[in-house]
Amino acid sequence: MDQERPPGGPESDGLYRAIMMVLVGSVMVGAVLTLTGETLFGSRPLANVGLGMAVLAGIAYWGLRLKARAAARRTAKSDESGEQPPQR
Repeated sequence: MDQERPPGGPESDGLYRAIMMVLVGSVMVGAVLTLTGETLFGSRPLANVGLGMAVLAGIAYWGLRLKARAAARRTAKSDESGEQPPQR
């Protein structure tokens, strides 16, 4: 699993990294709320919200990560063949 990432892929973009850091932070905050919501604050709904937040942010994180890997592969493949990547 020690693959080199192609230069210029989505991972090198600052906005991509910022979004990923926010999603990781959301998972961590959700996990803390899940674990401490009921015991520390006496609120079961707060613990449930934390669980939902952690799950949704985790799904978004992995979805964005898979999409970025596919885009990097597509970019690397078009660079090898000399084609221009599709314009949006």
